[in-house]
Amino acid sequence: MTIQNTFLTTTASNICVGSTGVTAITAMYFCNTSPSATTFSVYLVPAGTATPAPVNLIYNNVLLEAYDTYVIDMEKLMLGLGDTIQAVSQSNNAITASVSYMSM
Repeated sequence: MTIQNTFLTTTASNICVGSTGVTAITAMYFCNTSPSATTFSVYLVPAGTATPAPVNLIYNNVLLEAYDTYVIDMEKLMLGLGDTIQAVSQSNNAITASVSYMSM
């Protein structure tokens, strides 16, 4: 199992990239480290697509209260080579995204 941690910014960026074979996402955690509420969105972007679009949204403007954590562990995602999970926040460096995954 591998863990990747990333601060979210106001520009959508990769929080996980599919590697060779299949990458199985087991859980994602979004932790607001700031004293203010903020929102985040998550996109599931297929390989060959550089930027996310509304058609790629899987979580849209989720409100995360100050110092709270949002856990996504019920849905299991499988990424192929080059597929990405991208996320964006309304506040720079307020939310940490932690992704737990296995490459098979």
